[in-house]
Order: sequence, then C-alpha cells, then structure tokens
Amino acid sequence: MRTFLIVISNLFFICSVAFSQSEDKLSAEAEKYLNYNKFQLALPIYLKLNELYTDNPNYNFNVGYCYLNSPTEKRKAIPYFERAIKDTSSTSDVFPFVYYYLAQSYHFANRFDDAIKMYEKFKSYLSTYDDGIETRNEVTQKINQCNAGKLLLATIQ
Repeated sequence: MRTFLIVISNLFFICSVAFSQSEDKLSAEAEKYLNYNKFQLALPIYLKLNELYTDNPNYNFNVGYCYLNSPTEKRKAIPYFERAIKDTSSTSDVFPFVYYYLAQSYHFANRFDDAIKMYEKFKSYLSTYDDGIETRNEVTQKINQCNAGKLLLATIQ
C-alpha cells in the first residue's frame, strides 16, 4: 500500500510539472501571436488558459485585448477586462491601460457613462509631462465622443 501511495504521489507530481510546462508553452505561443497582432490565433489559446486559470488577471486581460482587436466581437472584451481589474490584489497591481481598453470596450457597446468613468480613471495615471500630454488629449477627445454619443442616443430614443 505504501508503494502504491508513493507511485501515485510521484505520478501526480510528474503530471503537475508536465501541465505547468504545457501552460508555459501555451502562454509563449499565444504571446508570440499577440506580438505579431495575430489576435484571431492568440484568442483560442488565451481562452483555454483562462478557462484553466479563471482568476489570472493576465489571461483575462489578454482575452479581452484579443476581443477588443477583433473586427466584430469587441463587446465580448468587457467581462474579461472587468475581471482583470477585479482579480488584482491591489490597484497598484493593475496595468493602467486595462482602464483605457475597458473604456474603449464600453464605448463600442454604447455604455458611455461607464466609458467616461474608465477614461477618467486611466487619465489619473497619466503624467502631465511630455508624452502624457498627447495621450491625455486623446483621452479627452474620447470622453467628448462619449458625451456626443449620449446626446445622439437621447435624441433618437
């Protein structure tokens, strides 16, 4: 019986090590596709990784990023970006651009108030110096677009 338990525990250890290597391999492959803007190829791999590790903010972020860069499924990015923010242990762990990408996702879904809120949150991370000014102006323009969208929706309803 003792030998059996040793064999089983060794087998479990070997499988967990092999699976970990498999995760690393899948992650590296998906990252390679992402680096070449091949979002349609990276998405199924990140979806698989996300299914296995649902609380991993990086996998949630990458699934959202792939959806945001798809031609027709941009709205599907929202829950993944929301989870990426939620699953970080503190706000200092959040990659600031997740707020920008979540804002864009809300913007595409005509959720203008949510988009404005996220654009403002992202803006709070921007420096007022040098390259931050250009990005700040771009975000301000996006907020203005959201306000115009709200007005437009109000007139057609």
